[in-house]
Amino acid sequence: MDEQFIKRLHTLNRRDELRSRLLIDGVKLTLKRKQKMGLLDRIFKNKKKTVIAKGWN
Repeated sequence: MDEQFIKRLHTLNRRDELRSRLLIDGVKLTLKRKQKMGLLDRIFKNKKKTVIAKGWN
C-alpha cells in the first residue's frame, strides 16, 4: 500500500464507513498488483538475503 493511502486512512475515524470501504479497496488493489507481478518476480523479490555472522571484535 502506498503512502497516500495510509495518510488518508489515518485521517478517518475508526467508526467511519468510508474508512472500512477504503481499507477493503486498498487490500483488493494490493492483491491485484501481486497477481500482475508474476511468479518469478515474486520469488526474486521475496528472496531472503543471507546473514553473515560477525564476531564481537
